[in-house]
Amino acid sequence: MINAVQQGHLFDAEQLMKTYQLLDEFVSKVLDLRRRWHDHCSRKPSRSRGTRSHLKRVEPGLLTPEHVYRMPILEALVELGGAAPCQQLIERAYQ
Repeated sequence: MINAVQQGHLFDAEQLMKTYQLLDEFVSKVLDLRRRWHDHCSRKPSRSRGTRSHLKRVEPGLLTPEHVYRMPILEALVELGGAAPCQQLIERAYQ
């Protein structure tokens, strides 16, 4: 950006600043949604769901990696206004 200003390309520098500001706002929103998701999903359930001791571990490579779910969940959070019950969020993310 400094080079653009030095070379008299003020318009280019302004465009870069606008792009940076939009990106900065987007990152802030994503981080806020991530924090809210963590806060929401880390609450203890109000009722006991029982144990899952009867379930067996899945063989390595059969489960979809967690990182694949991040964007659909974040997009669903945005569509649902930033907060929703986990089950509703999961259903929306799988649509």
